[in-house]
Amino acid sequence: MPNQSKKLVTVIYYDVNTLKLNQHVGEFPALEHGRVIIPQSFKVNKNIVAVCDGENIPLEIEYTQKNNRQKKMQPQDKKTVSVFYYNNRSLELKHQVLHYPYTNNGKVLIPNEFKKFRNILTVYDGNLKVLNKIGERILPLEKIA
Repeated sequence: MPNQSKKLVTVIYYDVNTLKLNQHVGEFPALEHGRVIIPQSFKVNKNIVAVCDGENIPLEIEYTQKNNRQKKMQPQDKKTVSVFYYNNRSLELKHQVLHYPYTNNGKVLIPNEFKKFRNILTVYDGNLKVLNKIGERILPLEKIA
């Protein structure tokens, strides 16, 4: 087996029993070129959406109209966020790093203009380094030779 090290990642997944979107932060084996190996034992009852480098924090979001947004924020109150979504015209999972205002209680305010034609799955704090996402190859440990 090739030389392996461990890499701290955040795995975003659906629980197949509850259909709830969850995350798991942990160390997984990684190959020399950085590909993370997700063991088959971890994948049981999980549908993996994305694997991101490091420990990442999901955020609560709120949708707002422009006039409502002005009441809840100051112009300097912006947060860098990574938004995972499906475009309504495609089944491809996409993500973007954006800068949006947030409320006093920490909720990120996503404008309705961005939500239009998108189904937002989750929003994470900061610029996530996405290593792999649904539809891309995630190697099971048992198939590594």
